[in-house]
Amino acid sequence: MKFSKVDEFVTAEGLPSLPGQILNILDELGRTSAMDYTVLQKIQYDPAIALSVLKAANSPLYGYASRISSLQQAAGLLGPGAIRNIVLTTPILERYQDNGGLHSPLDHSRLWLHMTVTAALASGLGRCMGHTETDVYFTAGLIHGVGKIALSAYRPHALLEWMQLAECEQLSLLEIEKRTLGFTHVDIGVKIVETCGLPEQLISVLKNCYASENNEIPDQLSGVVCLAKNLANSWGFADGIESVVPVGMNKLISLLKISEKDMEEWTPQLRENVDLVVQAQEG
Repeated sequence: MKFSKVDEFVTAEGLPSLPGQILNILDELGRTSAMDYTVLQKIQYDPAIALSVLKAANSPLYGYASRISSLQQAAGLLGPGAIRNIVLTTPILERYQDNGGLHSPLDHSRLWLHMTVTAALASGLGRCMGHTETDVYFTAGLIHGVGKIALSAYRPHALLEWMQLAECEQLSLLEIEKRTLGFTHVDIGVKIVETCGLPEQLISVLKNCYASENNEIPDQLSGVVCLAKNLANSWGFADGIESVVPVGMNKLISLLKISEKDMEEWTPQLRENVDLVVQAQEG
């Protein structure tokens, strides 16, 4: 499968997901006739399915085109029947993993866990900073890396080469992608969420949470997701793909006007949030 431009990574069927995730959600949907918390909890551990749910909720069909920024809102709007149909039509990741007999060299479960931990940290940071729409922060953290999912699904062996090159040259993956592909996983992710019709605040996160060291992060949501991503990395939940992060921790804390004392006080609660996510994933 060869790609020469960003548009070719945008598929009508949506991004693929892990088979275990799909089965877990279907199993939970089979237990209930209502969109209860346990169903939402299963969906929020899968960025690919979450994106499809958000896409459906933001379609003109439901009357809220490009206005639903929260997975919680989207799931409540659609209901279990529509969610079940989305899950049933979600491609399985393994479908893309054979390429001339070669299996993917990437640990996709690690990428999925990183994005879920980032979501939990973004939500927790938003709450600690006094923001009320923590479900939006969670959603933004969950889908921030959809461009990496697309690359890891459709070009796993090329992505591995770029990862190794980035590590060898001590450059960011973005720099290597731009040099070899002509565009980056950020460009891919932005194109995907734009095609899904998501609200501008979520599109802005994908554009800006990988901002370079010299740039100002233009909005709080993007900055919080970027900080959450870095915290996930430093706490042992890196995505296994990116070894050099574009924005340092101290720079982010400064941009967000957070003190070191704030971070010290917030850390126990943030770690508790992460522990809950890890336990749920392992269960």
